[in-house]
Amino acid sequence: ALKYEKPIPSREFILNWLTELGKPCSYKAMGTAFELTDPSAEEGLRRRLKAMLRDGQLLKNRRGAYAVAERLQMVPGYVEAHKDG
Repeated sequence: ALKYEKPIPSREFILNWLTELGKPCSYKAMGTAFELTDPSAEEGLRRRLKAMLRDGQLLKNRRGAYAVAERLQMVPGYVEAHKDG
């Protein structure tokens, strides 16, 4: 964080914050809670959340809210289907 003029929250901080919150949270609500007003900081948070989704640390629900993957009772993986069954 000291390397950057306007640091964004780390992965560990985001995971701890969501765990303490105890419920899924939207991108906008996170930006407000973390007091991110600079567009570059908002973009940094968006990219960090996208990376955390890709790495399986977070999950995004149908409403677009983020949740800690470990806290949800889900099995990680992909569903493969074909239109003919």
